[in-house]
Amino acid sequence: MAIAMDVSTRTAIDATLNALNPTMSQEALMQRLQANMLRRSLQAQQEQAETLMKMAEGKGQNLDIRC
Repeated sequence: MAIAMDVSTRTAIDATLNALNPTMSQEALMQRLQANMLRRSLQAQQEQAETLMKMAEGKGQNLDIRC
């Protein structure tokens, strides 16, 4: 189930962060949110790199290199 949110404004982000954990400072929550977003981005890039490496392996292929 995907939840769509409009986070285009700072107030929407602040409201979301307050709803998640009102006891933590907004700056700490913003840093946690950014860290999570960076982690997900890195994971996606790693998956793409793995896919590219598998494609580049060329299992079972014979290359004929003649000059």
